[in-house]
Amino acid sequence: MRRLERFAVLAGLAISVFLSETRPSSAQEWIPTVFPDKTYDFGTVAKGSKLRHSFKVVNSTDKEIHISGYRTKCGCTEVKIGADTIPPGTQTTIEATLDTTKFQGVKASGLTLIVDRPSFTEIDLNMNCFIRGDVLLTPGQVDFGQVTRTDGPSQVLTFQYLGGNPDFKITGSHHISPRLKVRVTEQNRSAGQVNYQLNATLTADSKLGFYKDQITLKTNDPASPEIPIFVTAQIQGLLTASPSVLNLGTVAKGASVQKTVIIKSDKPFKLTETKSSKGEVSAKPNSATANQSVQTLTITYKAPAQAGPDHAILELTSDILNEPPAKVNFFATVGP
Repeated sequence: MRRLERFAVLAGLAISVFLSETRPSSAQEWIPTVFPDKTYDFGTVAKGSKLRHSFKVVNSTDKEIHISGYRTKCGCTEVKIGADTIPPGTQTTIEATLDTTKFQGVKASGLTLIVDRPSFTEIDLNMNCFIRGDVLLTPGQVDFGQVTRTDGPSQVLTFQYLGGNPDFKITGSHHISPRLKVRVTEQNRSAGQVNYQLNATLTADSKLGFYKDQITLKTNDPASPEIPIFVTAQIQGLLTASPSVLNLGTVAKGASVQKTVIIKSDKPFKLTETKSSKGEVSAKPNSATANQSVQTLTITYKAPAQAGPDHAILELTSDILNEPPAKVNFFATVGP
């Protein structure tokens, strides 16, 4: 009898140890800090709007995070993952775009992100909005696409009010960036229908990278006084580095890693300076490609003596007038 009691106790201990090792609570501990924003509400929007939101993924852990895939919650949602491997101390974004063309009223969507490292888990990223059926926006957003810093792209949108109120008006608009110029013009009105034309222009500027803004249309409709329109662009310099992000993985203390980076411009150029934010990164131009529009660099990264996540930025300055430096970001985990 005692043997059976002892066996039961040992079996209970084994089961409790197994459950403690396999329960998902360990994975849940890092999710709130790695995914600080898991839900976004766009509010009231026009039908046809393309709503875009970037969910941040901030790796505040000491282990590498790997995104193995995702599932959308609606066929109207598109997803772009900035990077599927996120080393410790770095971050990326999950960009989700919701197309409201086929819907009206309350709309919920989003995606389920699948993570398999440091442990397997699934994270829901949710988006919500209310789509007005009496307001139609064509196209659904201002997307300038990929432009250079010297471009001044423009886009024209059509805004239609179909609600039957003959006094409906757009009374104004506002946005954040001074480099965005917006003009709203009434085209015609008849039998409770009003048509507007919206012109958006992005002025030239030296700031590079992803541009995001929002035009908020103000109306005299008390039920929905504001209607958002999202604005995006990817602004490149005349001088670009490819790849611009190098994830070196785990590098032993004091070890060196070499990579080749291609530098491009629309005309021949000369590199006048290479400057690193830390001493462990150096660059050597290829003399055979000097003074050409496409050049190659051999970049050497030497891991510091201190273990842990490491990040360095290499700036490449050219003789192109008023051109900001092209940048290469290095990420590594320094190990023993």
